[in-house]
Amino acid sequence: VSSLVAGKVVEQRAFATDPGKGFVAVQLDNGLTVVSAHISYGERAAGQLDELASWVRTRVARPVVIGGDFNAD
Repeated sequence: VSSLVAGKVVEQRAFATDPGKGFVAVQLDNGLTVVSAHISYGERAAGQLDELASWVRTRVARPVVIGGDFNAD
């Protein structure tokens, strides 16, 4: 259970297109990165998902878990 593993916040970001939405990433001491995201519904979602994916691709060592509220149908 990852909640029993210590870690630190490595990124906390609000999306410019909707400051009420964004993501937080925590690097756990066991090597797992956990990202929790809140994505807008509608036309802003694609850009926010691209921003999140770009950050993960360039900044996160594997393994990574991404979850959250994606406001998808």
